[in-house]
Amino acid sequence: MAIVDPVFWLAPLVALLLGERRHWRPALVGLLTLGGVAWLVLSRGGDGVAGWLRLLTLTACGLAVVGWVRHWFGVAGRRRAAGYGLLVLGLYVAANAAASVPAKAHARDAAQRRFGPGAAWAALTVIGRPFHWTPLYASADSVAEPGWAAARHLDHPAVARAVRDTPQGRAMAQFARFLMADVDSSGRGLVVYLRDARYARAAREGWGVVAVRLDRAP
Repeated sequence: MAIVDPVFWLAPLVALLLGERRHWRPALVGLLTLGGVAWLVLSRGGDGVAGWLRLLTLTACGLAVVGWVRHWFGVAGRRRAAGYGLLVLGLYVAANAAASVPAKAHARDAAQRRFGPGAAWAALTVIGRPFHWTPLYASADSVAEPGWAAARHLDHPAVARAVRDTPQGRAMAQFARFLMADVDSSGRGLVVYLRDARYARAAREGWGVVAVRLDRAP
């Protein structure tokens, strides 16, 4: 499952709203929250969000509004509404689990063909496009996905120092599933950029990247 998945916002939110009392305060909170979720999903242009997910968002918003106005559940039926919400999430998770099996098998086979039986691999979820995964695979010195590859540079002495001797480096080495690094020696000292290839390929700041500053070795 993606860390950020709109279905995990919509299903509980709609269930909660259908079980709310008919008063302007919960109606206002629900309208603002639904509007925020819809804006996050619909405002991403291009192919950032699957078309069916946009349609699902609009449908869920419509169901929440109509169900609240027509009092489909109300306070007396809020447990039943919550149960339906959990059922929807359970079915969605099960469908993702089933669909991920061939994607993971493909990623594993591609990794072993490229880097041998000891290769590391992952099938990464694509935010905004449920049921889609990007294969990522790595050896001790390289990390790659379809159409992209890069050296990990983990054997560089400065990278080894950063991972061994600094709190930031040790933390990043424990967090990153596919650790890779770059070393900038253009200044007076060294800057080692540690990144997790799941989230960052070449960035020097942002999520999944840590910059560790070192003195030059004597």
